[in-house]
Amino acid sequence: RESLFAWADVIYCIKVPQPQDYQYFRKNQTLVGWIHPFGASGGHFREYCAEPKNLRLFDIGNEISIRITQGKTETLNTPRDFLKENHIFAGYASMMQAIMLRGGITQNDRVAVFGSGNVAYGVLKYLLSKGIEPILRRRSNVDLMRQEFQDYDIFINTVEIAQGDAPIVTFEMLDSMKSTGWIIDAAADTGRAIQGTRATKIGNPIYQDDRGHTFYVVDNSSSLLY
Repeated sequence: RESLFAWADVIYCIKVPQPQDYQYFRKNQTLVGWIHPFGASGGHFREYCAEPKNLRLFDIGNEISIRITQGKTETLNTPRDFLKENHIFAGYASMMQAIMLRGGITQNDRVAVFGSGNVAYGVLKYLLSKGIEPILRRRSNVDLMRQEFQDYDIFINTVEIAQGDAPIVTFEMLDSMKSTGWIIDAAADTGRAIQGTRATKIGNPIYQDDRGHTFYVVDNSSSLLY
């Protein structure tokens, strides 16, 4: 990993770089992808890594894409929502692989989806194709979700939060969940939205905690459908 960072002049990021990788970036490298330097998840990276190392950032987004060079920000002329399908794929593919590994899903399972964006839409497309009508929760009714959490068999997260913000799912909530519960983080917001989670990969997509809960936190699941 370290040698790859040292070799590359341009790095394509499918997710916001994580703090453990900051040490590997070289001065004046170029990053392209989903960086969100002024968003909920990428502000920490911009402040503590990109700016000190004078990294050139090309941030690709659904609503607006930008380039940051030597502290100057420019708007790029890219089509609005051109990443929409990829985000839908991410939600659909995460569910497809996770439920296959779980051994299936039934209408007796109590399933909740948190979020309402394109990733959530992909999750819903998969669930509805299996005849599942999930509970829908978002930030406006997060308190209700926390009250119900102990009853869920499967919880799917589709949002990212900012570095330092309170997690959507806390350790205490996980402790209340039944031991057979599954947590599917289709947004792959490692360690943030769902407290304490760690990233997984397509080749090794799940892990269990000491209480038996199963976690799926794959950060490039949409590639399963390409």
